[in-house]
Amino acid sequence: MIQTVPFGKIGTVVNFSRDYIIMKLDFRVKYDTDVDKVRKIVKRIYKELLTDEELGPKLIGKLKSQGVREMDDSAMIMRIKFTTPPGEQFVMRKEILWRLQEAFSKNNIDFAHRNVTVYMPQEDETPKIPENGDKSRKDPKIQGAATAAILAEEEPTELGGDTR
Repeated sequence: MIQTVPFGKIGTVVNFSRDYIIMKLDFRVKYDTDVDKVRKIVKRIYKELLTDEELGPKLIGKLKSQGVREMDDSAMIMRIKFTTPPGEQFVMRKEILWRLQEAFSKNNIDFAHRNVTVYMPQEDETPKIPENGDKSRKDPKIQGAATAAILAEEEPTELGGDTR
């Protein structure tokens, strides 16, 4: 059966005609996390899902830990991958994330949160003004203004003459 939709009315197109969907879940853990321990937890979750009467048939392939995918500023980003029939990936994602969170809690593994660390200079590291009171050597605004003045003197005008 062919359905005709006006071109301007298409918002989102999803192809559910394939036999399977591969879902990839990224999650963030702290740098001191034992990666092998996470891999064992993922295997345990996979075995639990297979024995579940409702969820087991929805897994086509294995639940695989793909290890550390990326090193971020504040975390290791790990990935889990699994295959389901079309439309079932959202139910499985929800269940896998819930089981992962429970298992991490039981094994004292923390998810990493985004954070920013700001280092403040110590008091003795602050620049000191010379005894003669000349601030021009330390002040970047004065340095920038002096540089601009020097460059302006050295540049010829548009007509090729010197402005001095």
